[in-house]
Amino acid sequence: MEEKIAIAQINTSVGDIESNTNKILDFIEKARSSGATLVIFPEMAITGYPPKDLLFSSEFINQSERAAEKIRLASKGIAVIVGGVEKLETKDNSLNKYDKSYSSKKLFNTAFVFSDGKLIYKYHKRHLPNYDVFDEKRYFNSGEEDGIFALNEKKIGLNICEDIWIENGPADVQARAGVQLIVNISSSPFYQGKISMRRKLIEDHIGRGHVPIVYVNQVGGQDELVFDGESYAYDKNGKMIAQCKHFEEDLAVFSLAEKPITAKTQSADEEIYGALKLGLRDYVRKNKFEKVVLGLSGGVDSALVATIAADALSPENVLCILMPSKFSSEHSISDAMDLVRNLGTKHELINIGPSYESFLHMLFPLFNDRAFGTTQENIQARARMVVLYAIANEFKYMVLNTSNKSEAAVGYGTIYGDMAGGYAVIGDVLKTQVYSLCKYVNLQAGYERIPGNILIKEPSAELSPGQLDKDSLPTYDILDKIVHSYVEEIKSPASIAVDEKIDIKIVKDIVRKINCAENKRYRNPVAPKITNRAFGTGRRMPITNGFE
Repeated sequence: MEEKIAIAQINTSVGDIESNTNKILDFIEKARSSGATLVIFPEMAITGYPPKDLLFSSEFINQSERAAEKIRLASKGIAVIVGGVEKLETKDNSLNKYDKSYSSKKLFNTAFVFSDGKLIYKYHKRHLPNYDVFDEKRYFNSGEEDGIFALNEKKIGLNICEDIWIENGPADVQARAGVQLIVNISSSPFYQGKISMRRKLIEDHIGRGHVPIVYVNQVGGQDELVFDGESYAYDKNGKMIAQCKHFEEDLAVFSLAEKPITAKTQSADEEIYGALKLGLRDYVRKNKFEKVVLGLSGGVDSALVATIAADALSPENVLCILMPSKFSSEHSISDAMDLVRNLGTKHELINIGPSYESFLHMLFPLFNDRAFGTTQENIQARARMVVLYAIANEFKYMVLNTSNKSEAAVGYGTIYGDMAGGYAVIGDVLKTQVYSLCKYVNLQAGYERIPGNILIKEPSAELSPGQLDKDSLPTYDILDKIVHSYVEEIKSPASIAVDEKIDIKIVKDIVRKINCAENKRYRNPVAPKITNRAFGTGRRMPITNGFE
């Protein structure tokens, strides 16, 4: 009878080593009870990923190593592959040419293999990613092991995350060495399109080596990163035989003799909505908040954020604040009220008109008869944020930001106003994608859960009479093509103009706005990353920048 293997796709918390370890022990017991002889956990499951500069703390490393010992002791009657860190003292004369006995401590991203209470093998990650959101060379040394060990009379190849992305890397070498199974443990964050990319990567490896592969990825939100899970096993013919859930913890138990299954897939909107929902839920939960508050304008952005929040946290934990001014239209209020009724969230209506007029009165001696302009518009946005933070401070809520990526790109927002907040739920979502996600929500609900009037009205900040976004920006279908091409594909203005058939003057104007808004974007809240190149960690541009 073919032995059973368990994939433990778990949601860990960076730095909470005790809770992570307890979860690992719990899943070991579940796997053992299911008859599995091997249970596999994600990369750095003990510490959570990425721990960043926590890795400079000796106590953090000590706690991680003590946790690994607990897991070793729990491996009675079952084999366990689990990711953690290890610090080793090594003698390296090249480090200090004056002292030939010089020793140093090197830190490794490690996969431990425990079986029947013993450490039978350990593998140190060989290829350390140092691009996009990854910064592993700052912390780790590269390993030298071949990653091949024996377990239950099987020759197994073991590697970690980036190792399997390298052409002719550890996985290919292990296949040529005659292993009967390859295991990859990962902490691979989501962006739209990456799931299909990973599957093709695994299938290509099997096409070359004809060796079954078990891929185990973590799930959960960690600051701006969202991990989708999407762990699976493939047989030697490249057919999927086990698959874990999208964006949820899961334990999948299977044998390598299982019949192929049909892989579950999701649409782009379904993937992105799932990522945004998980990212928000974990950011709130892991930072010890329970409830959130946001400004609900009657526009499409805040409508989508409110809906995601209601789905992620449950409606009773979401407070929507309607804050009209004299420039707000009546339908904005009525549309917002229709939405909160559909969602079942709590709401309050607070007119910011008196505070806005008070600010103008207070500033009149200085401003005198200066014309109405951006300054007066920004006062309204900041007045609203004062209200939201007063409520947040008093009742222990977290403020949700409702700005999208299109606005952030061109600086279409108010510093300390609508740009503020604790978490920018749609900060990496282009405006056109916002509309697409709203339509997805309504399709899933089977009715206009997000009122149809919100989706057909002209976008407007409603900060001045008759104001529309298109007065100062191209239509969003054009704007988003430019933002996507310049930010995510790193194309030149000339290339964008030709490829997208857009007037070069418009392209250059938008690119100038994107470059000039870098200063403002440094003040943006954390946003869940759902594209391959998000503002912030994934796109590190200088504020002071003379390049054109």
